[in-house]
Amino acid sequence: MIGKRLRWSRIVAVLCLWGAVPGNADTGLVGTWLGVLNLPNGQDLRMGLEVVERTDGSLTADLISLDQGADGEPSTQVQFGDASIRIEYRRMSVFLEGELTTDGQVFDADYVQGSFRADLRFDRVESLPGLVTRWQNPQRPYPYVEELVRFDGGEAGVSLAGTLTLPAGDTRHAAVVLVSGSGPQGRDELIAYHRPFLVLADHLTRHGIAVLRYDDRGVGESTGRFGEATTLDLAADALGAVTFLRNRTDIDPQRVFIVGHSEGGMIAPMVARDQSEVAGVVLLAGPGIPIIDLMRLQYRLFSLAAGATVPQADALASMYHVIHEVLNAETDRITIYTRIQAHYDGLSDADRALLGWSRSQLNTVIESRMTPWWRYFLTFDPVVYLSQIQVPILAVNGDADLNVTAAENLAGIEQATAMAGNEDVTCIEYPGLNHMLNRTETAAGGDSIALGETVNLAVLQRITRWIQVRAGLDVTAVESTTTTRPARLSLSPNYPNPFNGRTLIRFELPEEASAKLVLFDLTGQRLRSLVEGRFTAGSHVAMWDGRDAEGRVVASGVYLLELRAGGRVQHQTLTLLK
Repeated sequence: MIGKRLRWSRIVAVLCLWGAVPGNADTGLVGTWLGVLNLPNGQDLRMGLEVVERTDGSLTADLISLDQGADGEPSTQVQFGDASIRIEYRRMSVFLEGELTTDGQVFDADYVQGSFRADLRFDRVESLPGLVTRWQNPQRPYPYVEELVRFDGGEAGVSLAGTLTLPAGDTRHAAVVLVSGSGPQGRDELIAYHRPFLVLADHLTRHGIAVLRYDDRGVGESTGRFGEATTLDLAADALGAVTFLRNRTDIDPQRVFIVGHSEGGMIAPMVARDQSEVAGVVLLAGPGIPIIDLMRLQYRLFSLAAGATVPQADALASMYHVIHEVLNAETDRITIYTRIQAHYDGLSDADRALLGWSRSQLNTVIESRMTPWWRYFLTFDPVVYLSQIQVPILAVNGDADLNVTAAENLAGIEQATAMAGNEDVTCIEYPGLNHMLNRTETAAGGDSIALGETVNLAVLQRITRWIQVRAGLDVTAVESTTTTRPARLSLSPNYPNPFNGRTLIRFELPEEASAKLVLFDLTGQRLRSLVEGRFTAGSHVAMWDGRDAEGRVVASGVYLLELRAGGRVQHQTLTLLK
């Protein structure tokens, strides 16, 4: 995601290399596991482990911190000794070492990171708590070829590992390179337990398009140092991916497209400018205005979404903007601190109170922006690249995205591409979609965690058809994606909203239908109708302000939700705490 760079920062942050044993994995480890990591400061972190067997018989294991946003880290290696298992995570300098119990229900491991060592018992579970089923995740066997690949990145010593999915047939395929958003990402772009690149690759490949997705440098099985890379370095890696595809005998070099999400939407035009043979670019929640202006919008909107007043949100956004302007104007460290601190000291007491920062907090923010990635990122203007490329462009944004706002950024993309005289540009704003391009009320916080939808089906279909047309594919002779959408009433794990007292209630419909969502107390007395009308298939959100039909505030307690849709009825309790 744009602006998101550090993850796993609260885990007590030795890497020992064993020989990997691909093709000889103990598949008893395959599945989903849950454990609790006890930190020295007394904090407990729920840790998930999702282990999958790949086509060559090797295993990959994503380590997921449920209490830190449910983001995951892909394994570097899963290795087997005589009686033990070792799972390595090179970027974090972490390894898990232990063994399975004889019944295969417990993975009793040691968690090692530097001098810190702790017992971490994983129990086999059906699913991780608080997360609804990701019904769009494809299940093996796939109706296409899946190949593990490795290719050169954009710098000496950087070797990128990825997965290439190929439609059936001996023809030279049209192909797509997927480029992830900001932050260290594995090939599936695991965010909030969603795997959007896995879902997107599956959908495209089922519809006749080969797809390459890869671990960022220094992440998972790719080499290099992610923490030292700028967006320019990551663009060089993406160019390496395009070059790799164009040199394969089973890929048509004139029909290689780039699909970039978020920061990947910055990188795709950079590659297209330098690689004129790129067949087209798809920007998913990609920016169209200077990043320094985008960040000002982003901080203001996220502050408001978190319950700040308008003056508080304006004060925070303005302070960040000053910090970013100074960083863009100055290179000397002392000068940067001096100028920003002088601005802070010049604020009135009232303005400093609105900001709510101490001088120590100010210095922490300044220091966090001193990294090479931030220094390059803040100077980036997508117009520079969008105004120089002639390849077809599809830009897709959601109007509930607080990271990359749809209206401003799509307008910027349209203006920049007009400067280039590019006549094949399609910009689409989807109502109700967030930064992940799934349906939720807002893009704030962890809303996506509660939703079963990973990428909205309309977006998947639009991307697929757009590429098919420009690749000259027969859009009628393709296999349909087969997924079963569950009929469920799913509730967000973080409600009621502590900032404004709202309770967000999410529900999913398997098909278009008239639906009614009603709130009852436990005696069966109807308190209020929350939703009534006709809805499309997919995920939807209702909002309850904590009042009954007469406008009276409802007391803390347990209530009952009833969803009626398409002849089905579902009930679920709702606990309201105030």
